[in-house]
Formats: sequence, C-alpha cells, structure tokens
Amino acid sequence: MGLAVEDQRIVFAGNDGGVWKATPTAGATTWTNLNTSPLNTLQFESIAVHSTNQFFMIGGTQDNGTEFQQTSSGNWSNAEGGDGGYSLIDQSTSDTRFVALYHTFFNQTGNQIGFDRSVDSNCLPQKNFWPTRGIGFLNAPDNEQTSLSCDGTADYLHNGLSLNDNVLFYAPMALGPGTPNTVYFGTDRLYRSNDRGDHMTVVSQASISSPGNTGSPISAIAIWPQGDNIRMVGLQNGQVWGTSTGSSTLVDLASPAPANPSGSTTNKFIGRAMIDPNNKNVAYITLSYYAPAGQGIWKITNLTAAAVSGGATPNWVAAGNGIPPIPINAFAIDPLNSNNLYAGTDIGVYFSSDGGANWSPFGTGLPRVAVFDLQIQPTSRLLRAGTHGRGVWETALVSPAASTVQLSTNAMSVTEGTGSTQVDAVVTVQRSGDISFPASVNYATSDASGANGCGLIGSSASSRCDYIATLGTLNFAANQSSQQISIPILPDSYAENAESFTLTLTSPGGFNVSLGAPASITILP
Repeated sequence: MGLAVEDQRIVFAGNDGGVWKATPTAGATTWTNLNTSPLNTLQFESIAVHSTNQFFMIGGTQDNGTEFQQTSSGNWSNAEGGDGGYSLIDQSTSDTRFVALYHTFFNQTGNQIGFDRSVDSNCLPQKNFWPTRGIGFLNAPDNEQTSLSCDGTADYLHNGLSLNDNVLFYAPMALGPGTPNTVYFGTDRLYRSNDRGDHMTVVSQASISSPGNTGSPISAIAIWPQGDNIRMVGLQNGQVWGTSTGSSTLVDLASPAPANPSGSTTNKFIGRAMIDPNNKNVAYITLSYYAPAGQGIWKITNLTAAAVSGGATPNWVAAGNGIPPIPINAFAIDPLNSNNLYAGTDIGVYFSSDGGANWSPFGTGLPRVAVFDLQIQPTSRLLRAGTHGRGVWETALVSPAASTVQLSTNAMSVTEGTGSTQVDAVVTVQRSGDISFPASVNYATSDASGANGCGLIGSSASSRCDYIATLGTLNFAANQSSQQISIPILPDSYAENAESFTLTLTSPGGFNVSLGAPASITILP
C-alpha cells in the first residue's frame, strides 16, 4: 500500500486481487478497481493449453481461483474460486468439449489433498461445478458424494490419496501419454492414475526420500510423452529420482543441485523437471532458488541407463550459462527442435538454441516479472508465459526459414556388376536453406517396366530383374545437411540396353520444408 505522490489523499493498495485506488473519507471509503487492460495483475501459478485449439486454456491463480478462456486470447472467466495451483488439459484428444481438465487448490497435510477434474468443457461457465478427487475436502466424516456434477461424473470421490502425506501447498501434477492421458500427482510419494484420477496408486517408495517415514515432498514431475515408464521427479530438498522401466522403486539420480545460498539444506527446490520429448535419454531440472550463475539448470544425458537399479552413473552437466543467479521456475522444450529451450525466471524468459549450452533473454514486450509457467501451443506454435502478477503473455516460437530437401543430382548412372558381383547406386540427399530444425522425407524407387519379362530389351529397368525396389524415410537432425540412399543393382546375363528407373522424394516433414525434383538413375550394361 502507498500514497500517490501527486496527491497524498489518494491511496493505492496492492494485494492478491491486484491494484485498487481509494480516496479516504470520514465515512465509508469506496475503492476503484484498476485491474483493467493493459494492467493485468493476476498471479498465475500455472497455465495449461489445448493440444490443437489456439485459444482454449485454463490457469491457476494465487487466491483468485482457476480461470479459463475458450474463444479468443485474453477472454478470461473464473471457473472456480479459492487458490488455483497446477492446471492440466489432456493432450490425447482434439475435442474441445469432451476433454479432461484438472486443477488443484491448496493442499495441506491433515487438511485436504487432491484436485478437481472436469470431462465436459461446456460446464466451465457454471462456476464451481468441478467434481473433486481426493480426501479431506468436506467436514468429518468427509463422505463421498456420488451425486452427478454438470459433467455427468460423481461430485466427490476418495481416490487413494492419503491425508497423512507430506505435501506442498501447490502440489505438482503432470500428464503422461495414453488415451486418455495418465495422470500423476506428487506428495512425498508419486501417485499415478490411468482413469483420469478416479483411482490413484503409489508408484514410488513411500516416502521417496525416507521410506516408511515422512519425506521431502515432490516439487516437480516429468513423464516422457512417448513412454509412460520413463519418469523423473524433483523434491523440495533438491534430490532427483527416476525410473526408466516403470518401476515403483525409484532410483536416486545423484542430484547436482548446488547449495542454497540461504544455508538451508532442506529447501533446494526443484522448480521444473522435463524429459526431452524426442530423446528419452535427455532430461532437465531447474532450480527455484538463487543458485550460482549458470547453475540454475542441469541436464542429464543418460537418463534411461541411470534410472535403473544398479544403472550407470548419472551424467549431469550444468546447462544454464548466461542466466544470472535467479530462481528458474518454468521450462519448455520445442517439440519440433529439442535444441530450442525456453526458461521462465524471476526476471522474464530466457532462450537457448543449443540444448542449454548458452542462454540469452528472449522476446520483447514482456514486463520484468516472475514467470511461473511456460507452455507451448503446438499447432499455432505459440509460447505462453504465466506470470506472477502480470497475467498471461504469448509470443511466436522461434521457427526456421524455408529449407529444401533434394537429390544432389537429377540424373546419374551406375555400371551393373558382373557375375555374382552386386553394386549399389548411392544417391546423396541434400538439405539446403535454414537447416536449424529437424526434417524428414520419404523416398521410393519406381519404373515403367510393368509386367515385361527380364529378357526384353528396352529402356526401362525392372525392380524384378535389374534393381531392388527401395523405399523408406530419411530423418535429418537439426543442422544435418546430407544423407545417402543405397539402391542395390542386380547383376544379370541378359543382353540389354542402358535401362533407367526413378527415385522420388515425397512427404516432407518438419517446419517450412519443401522438395526438389526426382532423379533418373540409369543402369549401364
């Protein structure tokens, strides 16, 4: 709260509800809401995006509930009151109505532990309709409520979460793969559900850091999008545990988290954990405390080998060069290019184009504000930032300029082998232009010989007689400029002319990728 410089009779108040203005009087004081555009002051703890719809989002806010938008950017409405924590939208469907949505309130040992879930977004305008899954949300005896909510599911069910677990105020949640997505919830142990949270089972030690006793609570959960068995969790005390086999006995991954400058040995908060969506061996953790410059992000490069009983020594490397000693609360990996990383810090967003080796401030226009969550809307290639005090912001992801995948020549010849000697026609496929993102292309041979016999003297080669039909897919890594295709040429004893077949590239994959012309390959007798 403070007095305006130009008029000491005007009072401005800032709180969880934003900024308000009043002129005190002898009677009742009337406050004016100043939280109108462009002054957005919601304190987002998390945001969630839809898998295909650009505008559909939900987000949890501090003391201002869970919000949603459906039809346009910035068109927010309140879906539920109270404290809003983590929020999730199932990524396995393109449906914008019948899709599972999740959010947490506050969680507290001995009081309440759980979350809300909806399976029908048409109910969102009906504030506070959300069905609850957990324990402790009603007065004793905390009976379940099997009456049906707006979305047609039970209003309140106990789902296996324990009220005795040590848990963070904003307990972390995460989604795995599957249809619907598997759901994970973290206390001092890891819970998993394959039925949208109706039943949760423990899939770790209980507790992780001190089995049989109260342990440090989970602060971050990472599940590999391509395989539910690969899991990693970070704890409030800085420890990192994981499995690459789906085991319920997690392996201590020897966290590299440096000391907290505050001197605390129990608060070395892992802010985010994330597994590379394209490489199950690579994962990252971020530290939400004042770690030394360059050490706020760490990268493990052998996760699957290390996260098994008796596995390899975890290979951790510092991956935060360029980021000052500030808390790093959010993280995102571009699914089309795993070298492109985004980090949300207490002073804004940073970007790395080299897998975390180097970072620099990213974007323009974002206020200097703490970023608590980052999410990528994949179909529109948007990066969204949930800030703690300035609402939600978005910008385009870094994307490549045009590139072309083409054969190095549109005509080549190869001399057929003699006797039993087989030769290969080796064709080089080149990629030019902006090759900073991965790309792919299909290839296949074809000819015009039809059903002609092998002894026919003509100009068309036959895949039955002269070469082996070859097809497949080439996958170009980021910055890879060429690959080769080998086509076996068959030796034969027939009298014949030079014969030709065609190699064609199709179905370019990747962002802004086009194709060059096919190639004619001539077999010389």
